[in-house]
Amino acid sequence: MTSGVYTPPPGEYSRPEGKYWLRVENFNYDNHYVRGAIYHQPALVEFTTGQSLDVELVPEPGNPHDPWAVAFHVSGQRIGYLASDFADEMHEFVAGHNRRGRAVYASGEVRVRPEDSVKLATVFLPWWPEREAFQVDSGVPAECDALLALLTGEVRERAMATSQNLSDQDARLIRSKRSSAPHLVWSKRGGNQIPVALRLRLIDLDMERKEEERRVREAAREVLREVKRQERAAKLEAREALDESIRQLAREGVSRAAIAARLNCSETKVRSTLQRAGLAASNANVASRNERLDRATQALALQKDGFTRREIAQAFDCSFETIKGLLKDAKFFQDPSSDLGRQRRANQVAETHQLPKLADAAAYLGWTIKAVKAARSDAAVLSHLYPTP
Repeated sequence: MTSGVYTPPPGEYSRPEGKYWLRVENFNYDNHYVRGAIYHQPALVEFTTGQSLDVELVPEPGNPHDPWAVAFHVSGQRIGYLASDFADEMHEFVAGHNRRGRAVYASGEVRVRPEDSVKLATVFLPWWPEREAFQVDSGVPAECDALLALLTGEVRERAMATSQNLSDQDARLIRSKRSSAPHLVWSKRGGNQIPVALRLRLIDLDMERKEEERRVREAAREVLREVKRQERAAKLEAREALDESIRQLAREGVSRAAIAARLNCSETKVRSTLQRAGLAASNANVASRNERLDRATQALALQKDGFTRREIAQAFDCSFETIKGLLKDAKFFQDPSSDLGRQRRANQVAETHQLPKLADAAAYLGWTIKAVKAARSDAAVLSHLYPTP
């Protein structure tokens, strides 16, 4: 060492025959200023401002100031250093390429400090993802993996999760396996210090693990979303099938109540389905009329066969009062003149056919809504039984 400048001993670095270029792609790079260039002016004196340089990265493991130091050389002469923060991350990977027979190079450029004409230099170092390829090609990550494979799964998982702040215990466990990774730079201070490359590898593995966990979670969510999509599709298919069944039964003249009972759904469901299909006002009313007429006719036939009203009520599973109404309806429908007031109301309600709302028709006739509804029902049955020529 002369005047504080480290002089590598012979044999510390022998330039390999091969070359590995740190290429800068898509302007994704670190515009890195060479540290200490002012102390290496003789190596830069022959260059002019703006001149391009082929800069070689040379590790200096014997440097007493920093065992992770990486020097910049041009034509075999040192022009300065990589900043120590970056050197920690680069040293072991550069050395890995050297072991594989490749010198590491990057592009640079000379610049001149205007205030005193001191010649300085800039080196263009790639950033991710090119930096990742550089690390993998060095073989260092594989050496790190070989060491980590010797740890128990529990220690390895914990080391990945706490790589930035390893416990002394875990650091000692890792350091006890250092013979399996002899090319890493192991600090002599011990404690929780591990090689930078190994720490970076733990960070990468932790990120890969989290990414895999994210993919697994996303795959599980996608499975759940697919199940829900299938459930929605099945419900939609079932709903459409139910709606078609409701429409078909309505076209056949089945009443809303009968449709609901047959298909095991609510009358509200039947009503809304028929309304959407435009069947509520016509087919549903026809079905209701037919059902009323059939029940009344059946009740009268049983009475003629000698059944009492209570026996008929039991057969129909309804109240005695309901049977009284059905028998009254049956007699009226057979002979409308048997109840002239009812016949007159059925005829009179026809005047309100332009008023679909019961309340409007009731107001027009001066009747109750219940009376309008009953008269319209009678009119529908009479129209069916005694159509006008």
